[in-house]
Amino acid sequence: MSNGSDRKWRFLIIEDNPDIARQLEEACPEFIAPEFAEAEVCRDFKEAVPLLDSRRYDIIIIDLKDDSSDLPEADSLPGLKIYEEVKKRRFVPVVFYTALARHVLPEQTAFVRVVEKTAGLAKLRTEVRAVFDTHLPALSRHLDDEQRAYFWDFLSKHWKEMEELHHKVDLVYLVARRLAQTLRSDSIRSFVEKISGEAKKSSEGSCPDKEPLVPHAAEPQADEAAQAFDVVHPVELYIYPCANQPWLAGDILEEQMAGRKDYSLVLTPSCDFENAKAEFVILAKCKPLTEQEEYGKWAANTKQPSKSVLKSMEAIIGDNRGGQKERFKFLPGTFFLPDLVVDFQQLRSVPLVDLKREWVVASLDSPFAEAVLARFSRYFGRLGTPDIDKNVVLNRLQASAARSSVSRTSPPPSA
Repeated sequence: MSNGSDRKWRFLIIEDNPDIARQLEEACPEFIAPEFAEAEVCRDFKEAVPLLDSRRYDIIIIDLKDDSSDLPEADSLPGLKIYEEVKKRRFVPVVFYTALARHVLPEQTAFVRVVEKTAGLAKLRTEVRAVFDTHLPALSRHLDDEQRAYFWDFLSKHWKEMEELHHKVDLVYLVARRLAQTLRSDSIRSFVEKISGEAKKSSEGSCPDKEPLVPHAAEPQADEAAQAFDVVHPVELYIYPCANQPWLAGDILEEQMAGRKDYSLVLTPSCDFENAKAEFVILAKCKPLTEQEEYGKWAANTKQPSKSVLKSMEAIIGDNRGGQKERFKFLPGTFFLPDLVVDFQQLRSVPLVDLKREWVVASLDSPFAEAVLARFSRYFGRLGTPDIDKNVVLNRLQASAARSSVSRTSPPPSA
C-alpha cells in the first residue's frame, strides 16, 4: 500500500461534530500504519469545496448531515452535495461516515464506502484500508507524478525547441501522445510490480493483530512472470470498458445466442469502418477454453497431468495448437472475459447494420489487435507447396561424401 513516493497520505475529514472530528483526526494515521498519513479537519461544510480547489487529498471522510441545521433530514445533506462537487473536480476516494447511511448506500463501490457511525472506528478503519488495498489512491498519485515530471523535467528543458512550432496544436498532440506512451511502458509496469510485491509481502508478513492490507494476495507466479521483458499481464491486451467510438478491428463481441453467451472477434480492418466501406463485417468465432478437448483432459487431473496433456495445454495457450501456428489465437481471461480460443476457420460475415455496439465487451489494444490481423492474413494468405524429396537430397549428399572420402584416402599416382 505504497504512495509511490516519500510523501504522506493526506486525509480530509469533513465533520462538524468537534468530538467526532477530533477522534477521526487522531485515528486516521493509524488506519493505514505502517504507512505515514496526516489528517486535516474541516468542521464547516461550506469551507470544504474551497479546500478541494486549493489542495490535493488522497481520501476524504465525509459526514452527511450538518448537526447545526434545523432543516428536515431529506433537505439537509451537505455531505452529499460535497460528494457531487468532488466528482466534478478530480478522482478522490470517499468514505461516508454517517448516521444516515441509507441515503448513500446506492453509491457504494470499491472506492466509495459507507460506514454507519454506530459501527464505530473499527469498521471505519476496515473500509479505509479496503480503499487503499485497491491501489487506486496510489495509482492516482502516480499519474499526477508522471504528469508533473513530464511537464517540468522534459517540457521545461526543451521548450525553446518546441516554441518554433508552426501550430501550437502540434504541441498538444505531442504532449498527449508522449504521456500516453509513458503510461503504457516501463513507468506503469514498475508501478504495478511494486504494488504486487508489496501485496505479497503484506499478506505473508502481516501482524497477527492486524488485518492484512491485501486479504487475497495476487498469484505470485503470474506476477513474477509478468515482470519479464517479453511477457505481459493478460489485462494489458485489452481496452475495457470500450470508448464510445467507431467499430475497430479487435473488438470482442458478446452475444446472447440460444440462452448462452457466444463470443466473436472482429477481423474487418478498422479503416473500412472509418471510411464507411464496411457493409459487411468478418467475425471469427471465439470458443471458451473450458470447452476445448485439451482443457478437459488437463482439468481431469490438474495436480499431476501427463507430459502430453500438459504439452497440449501449453500449445493451445501458446498459439501453437496441433502444430497450426496461425489458425488459432488464445485470448486470456480476465474479470470481464473468459479464456477464449479464436479459430480463423470458423468465420461468418454479418451486415454491419445488424451489429450492436452494446455487444462489444472489450477491444484488443495496440499492437495486439494488429498482430491478430497479421496472423489472420498469414493464415489465409499462406501458399502450400510440395515438400522436397528428402531421400533424393540425402542420397546425393551421401554419394558426394563417399567420393570425397575415397579421394582423400587413395595413394597419389606414381611418377
